[in-house]
Amino acid sequence: MKQHKSAQTRPPEVVILGTGNILLKDEGVGVRVIEQLRQDYHFPENVKLIEGATMGLDLLPVICDTDRLIIIDAIKAKQKPGAIIKITPEELASQTSAKNSLHQIGLLEALEIARRLDGKLPHTIIFGIVPEDASHLGLELTQLIRSKIPRLMALILAELAALNIPVKQVPTDS
Repeated sequence: MKQHKSAQTRPPEVVILGTGNILLKDEGVGVRVIEQLRQDYHFPENVKLIEGATMGLDLLPVICDTDRLIIIDAIKAKQKPGAIIKITPEELASQTSAKNSLHQIGLLEALEIARRLDGKLPHTIIFGIVPEDASHLGLELTQLIRSKIPRLMALILAELAALNIPVKQVPTDS
């Protein structure tokens, strides 16, 4: 496990983790956001973009070896499809009486195990989006959820800006 150094001696290690099952339409939104971030931006070395898919406990090394963790995932909630929710793992766990997604319990378990192994979790936030269709097979996001990707990316970039982490947009060919 990573030895946490003082934030004054180095920039924080940040993992942006997109989770979800890309075979179930909107359930794969987290992975699709990571793909779009990779396409549109250059990130410094201390920021890692990870496509976590449905890995659950296999994400343990990723979770334990970072200072900050930003998770993007489809989350079942009472809000309308397309609603974006910013939530902590503790808030999510307290609201989870049943699985909110196909892999979520594995992710929550991985976060709890990381907390027990390291004695604490990295500072973690989750950007969840309520899916429109996460039960039918299909590799494409619905138009509604696809239209929310720029907003999700802006929220992630704002988190990085708050940490004074520079991100550069990839020049477009125009």
